[in-house]
Amino acid sequence: MTVSDQENARQALQSDLHTLIPLSGYMEIRISALGPAHIELEAPLGPNHNHAGTGFAGAIYSVAVLAGWALLRHATRQAGVDAELVIADAQMHYQRPVTGDIVAHTAITPEQLAELTHRLGSGRRVRLPLVIQVGDPEDPDATLQGRYFARP
Repeated sequence: MTVSDQENARQALQSDLHTLIPLSGYMEIRISALGPAHIELEAPLGPNHNHAGTGFAGAIYSVAVLAGWALLRHATRQAGVDAELVIADAQMHYQRPVTGDIVAHTAITPEQLAELTHRLGSGRRVRLPLVIQVGDPEDPDATLQGRYFARP
């Protein structure tokens, strides 16, 4: 995939995100990095802070959940598979306050991608676990362990 193709895919996915999940636009979420199997979403602290001036827990959770959703939407689109994607369940662990922009990172393994596209392509549904880290991936401020549900 060329740099131009990657940028077009990022713009299309960002448009989908804001159209299909309008809250993401109000939160000013943007896709700051996108690859075939990874994504980074950012939301400025300004509209997403709490009374203490740090990241609002609900905003942090939303950015993390949307990072997983957006990555799976991108992966299925790249594989030419249409799918309905939702979060099935999730646990969020907040290690410390988020004092700057909310940045969420996640990736899927080649095995997860193969299972996702194979099952959806054969008309079956799939549950896929993802770990989304907020802040520095080596020392995250928060971590979401989610299970996403996809069906053709």
